[in-house]
Amino acid sequence: MMLILAVLVVVIVLALVSGSKKDGGRKRAAKAQRTTSDDVNRPWPFYPSYAMTQNEQEVYWKLVQALPDYIVLAQVQASRVLKVKRGENNQAWLNRISRMSYDYLICNKSAYPLLVIELDDPTHERATRQDADRRKEMALAGAGIKIVRWRKQNVPSAEQILALVRQQQAMFQERMTRKQKAT
Repeated sequence: MMLILAVLVVVIVLALVSGSKKDGGRKRAAKAQRTTSDDVNRPWPFYPSYAMTQNEQEVYWKLVQALPDYIVLAQVQASRVLKVKRGENNQAWLNRISRMSYDYLICNKSAYPLLVIELDDPTHERATRQDADRRKEMALAGAGIKIVRWRKQNVPSAEQILALVRQQQAMFQERMTRKQKAT
């Protein structure tokens, strides 16, 4: 008799605990729904910020002047210009580059990426930044896109920049020619 009473008490307690968890889950879901709905009915806490630092702006305008026949883009997300090859785990590889961006992306007039330029400051000497830089390099190498790294005080002349980009354009055209001959 005592055993039956003990089992009955345990069952009742478990039922109460289980029910309260379900209600709590429903309450949390309802609160989350209200919060989401409320979010669109009140101002969000954002304010505008400069898209580039002063140093990045100076280099950007130098690139624009040096490369009038090319598209110069700043602060480009890697996932906008890198796609995963067939047969690979698309989501897993995209996750590796999801928060990566390039300081400058130089494209031909068809918006095809030719060159990535990174403007390195002293923070790139940190181990964590070096790891992130290595990942950028690996992603670009896999896609066959060259990356160059400059320090602000060592930015090449306009003529050197143009020569570098023309070299990348020639390599791109050579790859396209080989591809056409192969098909």
